[in-house]
Amino acid sequence: MAGHGPNAGQSGRQITGATGKTVAGQRCEPEGLLIRPLILQKQISSEIDLPMPEFLFLLFLTGLLCVLLFLRKPEKPDRPAAKRKRPVRTARKPLAIIDGSNLLYWKDNALSLDPVRDAIHMLKASGYTPCVIFDANAGYLVEDRYVDGPGFARRLGLSRRHAHVVPKGRPADPFILGLARDSSGIVVSRDRFRDWAEDFPAETGPDRVVRGGYRGGRLQLNLDRVRKT
Repeated sequence: MAGHGPNAGQSGRQITGATGKTVAGQRCEPEGLLIRPLILQKQISSEIDLPMPEFLFLLFLTGLLCVLLFLRKPEKPDRPAAKRKRPVRTARKPLAIIDGSNLLYWKDNALSLDPVRDAIHMLKASGYTPCVIFDANAGYLVEDRYVDGPGFARRLGLSRRHAHVVPKGRPADPFILGLARDSSGIVVSRDRFRDWAEDFPAETGPDRVVRGGYRGGRLQLNLDRVRKT
């Protein structure tokens, strides 16, 4: 019987070759059975591991573009340059030159700076820029000591350039009339400037010299008789 020979224990483990023979004590499968699994394995590996450089490169570019679009900030439109505003030029106020030493005696013929202050306020209210010129001795008359232009400017509430004292020994009249000529301004004084009429005919005329005085304790100036230049 088959189960009782010397190779009876190995009969179930013999491998048959391609012809069905037993080879080296092993059972060989037919050649068709060995080749078919190898072909199937190659097909599977080809489907899985097939290199696709074009597809991968396109995928890389797509991802890179998405990242760039996400990180890219929208550019703000250029704003038109702001137009520079031109400074508005205001009309220059005409100058009114006050004969300070002459006005010191206007109020009750008493020596005081009040007529000068009142004239300054009235001229400003009428649209003029007041400028006061004093004789060199005006400070001695008011305070018994010398007072220069900046000193009178502080006392009268004017800027330094609008209060002046002429040099000692020189009359204030030519300075007053000369400034009126250069600025086309008016002169506030009771002086008729007869000694200077020839040198300053226009500035000593009735339409350039403003006279005035006190009535009922209030200063009056004949501003309606002069032309505002």
